[in-house]
Amino acid sequence: MNQKPKSTTANQVASVVNLPGYQIKNVLGKGGMAIVYLAVQESVGREVALKILVPDHTDDTFSERFLSEARIISSLNHPNIITVYDAGVYQGCHYMTMEFIPGKSLRDARDLLTRKQKIQIIKQVAQALDYAGKKGYVHRDIKPENILIHEDGRAILTDFGIARSLDATRGLTVTGKTIGTPYYMSPEQTKGIKVDHRSDIYSLGVVLFQALAGYLPYDGPSVVAIGIKHISDPIPDLPPGLEIFQPIINKAMAKNPGHRYANAGDLFSALDAITDADLDYIDAKVAAFTKKGADHQAKTLASVSYPSQVEKPASEDKVKIRAMRPTPPRTLDVTDTDDFKRLGRRRNWVLIMLLLAALAGAGYYQQDFLRAFWQQTVQPQIDQYMQQAQPVQPQSTPTPTHTEQPIVAQAEVPSDNLPSTHNSPDAVANLIAGYHAALVTNPNDQLALSGLEQAGKMFLLQIRTAMDEKNTTQARTLILEAKQSLTARFVPEQLLLIEEQLLRQEAIQSHSDKAKNFAAQGQYLSTDGQNARDEWLAVLSIDQNNETARQGLEAICQYYLKQANGQYKSGKLIEALASSEAGLSANKAHTALLALKTKLEQEIEKQNRILSFIIQAEAEFQAGKVISPENENAYDLYQQVLQEQPGNKKAADGMQKIEDYLNRQINTAIWENKLKQANTLMAAALQRFPNSARLDKTKIKLDTAIQSRAPRVTHILFSDMVLTSLLKEQGPVTPGKTLYVGFSYTNLTSSTTLLKAKLIDPEDRLLEKKLIVSDKSGEHIFTLEQPHQPFSPGNYRFVIELDGKPMLDTTFTITENTAPVLPEQAPQ
Repeated sequence: MNQKPKSTTANQVASVVNLPGYQIKNVLGKGGMAIVYLAVQESVGREVALKILVPDHTDDTFSERFLSEARIISSLNHPNIITVYDAGVYQGCHYMTMEFIPGKSLRDARDLLTRKQKIQIIKQVAQALDYAGKKGYVHRDIKPENILIHEDGRAILTDFGIARSLDATRGLTVTGKTIGTPYYMSPEQTKGIKVDHRSDIYSLGVVLFQALAGYLPYDGPSVVAIGIKHISDPIPDLPPGLEIFQPIINKAMAKNPGHRYANAGDLFSALDAITDADLDYIDAKVAAFTKKGADHQAKTLASVSYPSQVEKPASEDKVKIRAMRPTPPRTLDVTDTDDFKRLGRRRNWVLIMLLLAALAGAGYYQQDFLRAFWQQTVQPQIDQYMQQAQPVQPQSTPTPTHTEQPIVAQAEVPSDNLPSTHNSPDAVANLIAGYHAALVTNPNDQLALSGLEQAGKMFLLQIRTAMDEKNTTQARTLILEAKQSLTARFVPEQLLLIEEQLLRQEAIQSHSDKAKNFAAQGQYLSTDGQNARDEWLAVLSIDQNNETARQGLEAICQYYLKQANGQYKSGKLIEALASSEAGLSANKAHTALLALKTKLEQEIEKQNRILSFIIQAEAEFQAGKVISPENENAYDLYQQVLQEQPGNKKAADGMQKIEDYLNRQINTAIWENKLKQANTLMAAALQRFPNSARLDKTKIKLDTAIQSRAPRVTHILFSDMVLTSLLKEQGPVTPGKTLYVGFSYTNLTSSTTLLKAKLIDPEDRLLEKKLIVSDKSGEHIFTLEQPHQPFSPGNYRFVIELDGKPMLDTTFTITENTAPVLPEQAPQ
């Protein structure tokens, strides 16, 4: 960083964080987001520029911009780009150390440099920008303050705080926001649209213009006025004598980036083509002018001309006023001319001019009266006076050895060159030159001072009249006429405000015409900046209440709203979202587009969530997590999908696949005689698929298998006589005190099993007996005794239980002297 320390006060240094390894000596400068100190890096003993982010700007945005600057500069290794040694954060303090540049900035040194030195410096900056551009970086803040001049003569480009990479998809600025220095910003940067390396070429062209001319190409009373001029105004001409640079200025400062140099290297080549001999010749002319006491860069009456790109006035009379002005002789002393001497002898015409100016002032309040008085009284007197004036022949002047523009204008008023005053009071503009001539010999000439002031008011009156009549072309011509004829001191401030208003109107009209043309061609949002949206937004940046621009943007919104709705109905959600966002770029607060965008985002989020569930469900199924664990299985995930989107085919197919899987698992368990496992699976499957015909069929199969494999009584025999075998048929049972029972069993799970026999008589009296049977299958015979009385005739219920569950539940009958009755069995 630069230059000479600005202060040595201890208070400025005391507030700095004490960074280990650096000894702070003084303050070099302070900007909007950082302070730069002169410090010594103690480890190597060298002086460095220590840049520290001020505490108020340590939020994420400024912090990122600060570190971005360090990253960008550290990646650029060029002799004309400042070198970064270190960067980091210490105790919340963001810092960066750079090489210390002993010297001045181009802004401070501009008046101390020769033209040849200025050109050499700008050529070096062009080389630095060419290098940075090829690396993919745009500086975005080229100005004299950011160009440091080393003691060895090298130009050093610094302050990459708002630079950015062309590859960055997101940056620290957004579309519609301008960043940079207004006097040097390119038209596209002023509009807040995306810029590339050609924006830096434009800014360097402005620096070149200022270095050559001594003043900025565009100035104005406000940032808006300056920005509009950068966007709309023609490129100004350099002062006479510097014509060799004009083509370079025109190309570097072209409004359209496509018309500029393709890269900064081409700008360097164009400047390099101007030889030292060319520069020496220009300097020789300057020296000659200086020797004779002339300012070769003064913007005199004769040296000021209409910019070549301004639309020609419609009125031929206005052209004549400018064309018929006397051509000043090439002498550098205006007081030696006969015309100036005649002005000294004939001061009476000044009184007429003063009267005209006074009437112009009165015209602010009584315009109608002024016009009548001008036509009836003043104009005839001027005509009579001018007819009496005798023309004076101009002195001959030496013929110049080469072509060059006149440097200082003479105030000549030959009568045969004066335009007719019957057409317009504009003709008196020729006489204003006399006032300027009078001020050359006497800067305090009150008549001349007052006359010029009143002349400015007269111009203002005429301009206002033209504006009232909506004749903007005439108003523009009069404004240029006033600024040509009068020095800045005598141009009324209200005239400048009208000029700014005109500039705004012209810029609005230009952007509106372009927007309509782009819209007619369907170029609503093309990425190259040539589109209707950007032009309408440019109109609103000038006039935020412009109804035509609002309607134009609304038309763009409606176009993309219709497109997005059509895509949404076709199921093209991503395309529909892109269209809605395109429409919102024209109006971010558009209600219908915002609602549609929200709906689309929710729908896309839902689709993504569903897709995620389906993918996860497939993974869980492949991992064997079909119905468990809870909420982490394929069935539950497919179920969530169907709850959000009942007709989802993939989820329905997934459910069918789960049902098939469970059915196969149950059948396998039945075949492997794992009936308990099959029964558990069946219960789980029927819970999830209660209306499945396939599962119902499998359940019947399972029940049959369970029944056939369950412990059961296969045959039972009741008798009133002792049983020795179960081979006999069931005969009649007659009353008695003892009942003989025999049964066969199967499918018991152990070799010894405890059973319980229950006999319930017709009066519901219970008789129980425990039975111990051997083997898993076999026969068992036992007796039931009625202690006090025989079993009476009637129907009896007989139950055999295993672990509290009936293996057999049947009935039989005790009869007296009847045929035998077979038992009625109901095995369980």
